Amino acid sequence: MTESRAELAVDISRRFMQLLWQLEPQWKTGYLRFRLDPMQDGCTASYTMGSDVRRIDVIENHQFFSHISGQGRKFFQNLGKTMGIFILVADSSSKYNFYFEFEDLDRWAISTTDGAPGVPTDLPG
Repeated sequence: MTESRAELAVDISRRFMQLLWQLEPQWKTGYLRFRLDPMQDGCTASYTMGSDVRRIDVIENHQFFSHISGQGRKFFQNLGKTMGIFILVADSSSKYNFYFEFEDLDRWAISTTDGAPGVPTDLPG
């Protein structure tokens, strides 16, 4: 049975918030970014706790990221897209939003390299 977009979105957001609660009960906002292009796919994630930003280690949380990558591929397949990114923004009150980009695959990067803040910038709304 093929999962609907709504089912995929709920699964991704639920699992992400569960991981955040396990990692840090005091988290405030979490950011999960999935990128798909014809050559590869991948996820990065971070969260805020007070004024601190923490990256989520991909290796330590391999099972989570592997599952999310699979769900992300299904999500884009369901949309009829072969490339794009989504960013999931969740807060500790269990509210969440997905944002999509299909042209600029570097948009909303989650990085701390070269002084980057570790959270995506220029989010809608």
